[in-house]
Amino acid sequence: MKKIILGLLAIGTLTLAGTGDNIKTLKEVNYKVSWEKLYKTNPEIENAISKFYTLDNLNYNFKSEVEKMTPEEAQFYPRVMNELYKYFTYKIKTIYYLSPTVVKADVEIKYPDFSKLDKKEYIKKLDKILKEKTGKTYDEYIHMSVLTDKETTTKYNKVLSDCEFEVIKQMLPNLKQEEYYTETVTLKGTKINNNWQFEGVY
Repeated sequence: MKKIILGLLAIGTLTLAGTGDNIKTLKEVNYKVSWEKLYKTNPEIENAISKFYTLDNLNYNFKSEVEKMTPEEAQFYPRVMNELYKYFTYKIKTIYYLSPTVVKADVEIKYPDFSKLDKKEYIKKLDKILKEKTGKTYDEYIHMSVLTDKETTTKYNKVLSDCEFEVIKQMLPNLKQEEYYTETVTLKGTKINNNWQFEGVY
């Protein structure tokens, strides 16, 4: 599950962040564009990228991936993504003009790195929440399913999933900026019917 979520984030699950002066625009040798046009077009591109980076758009683009998940994962995924989305930021680093209707943009993205969550603290919080809900610690709850020698029930998985989500929700705000994952991705934009559209990684 963690691998799936991080994979989706790596191509741009982000909230809005300031851009403006942070943009450095380069002109490709084989395509000349006036500075006047740049000042007009850059805001259009910024706006198009902000529309690309909405939670609804992300969920739509990866609907097929969600369909491959188990029922438990499919239920857990949107809640975790909604929570992570609160902390995502992006910054447009460079826009390259390839033609009048095609650009590529280097975008720096930052989001919480699950691997940086303190494991001992995670289990401690999970123990507390599970104890409140079930009367059992994490080890006791997991051991209970092993002893039954049966497949875990939907109710069993939902309780565990709810508790894990609550722990993640509590711990994410405490992650420091140096514990965020940072990556630069390149997106491709195409002007169609006088509107810029970004479809994914270039």
